[in-house]
Amino acid sequence: MNPIIISTIIGVASFILTIFSATYLSQRHTDKLIEQLEKRFEARIDALAAELKGEIKRCLMSFPISRLKTFKPAWPLPLTGNASSQHSRPDAALRPKPFAASSSVVG
Repeated sequence: MNPIIISTIIGVASFILTIFSATYLSQRHTDKLIEQLEKRFEARIDALAAELKGEIKRCLMSFPISRLKTFKPAWPLPLTGNASSQHSRPDAALRPKPFAASSSVVG
């Protein structure tokens, strides 16, 4: 065999082997980086969740109980009376009245 053909075959084989090994190593490195990022994000989310729980607990503990006893809703519902009356629903006043056709025509 000609030495040029043999050296070309060896060169192409080593080039292909180099490409595949670099791809394999790059993939492994990328997988490790993704795992590290996942761990960081999980730790960050856990820290934020703990901080949020602590803040909620602090706010609930600082809320005076006496305010709960005097709380009145903005739209009180009637305790007695006709439940179908117009005033029993808070949004009834916001609804438009039905159009009444008049017999007089302005023209």
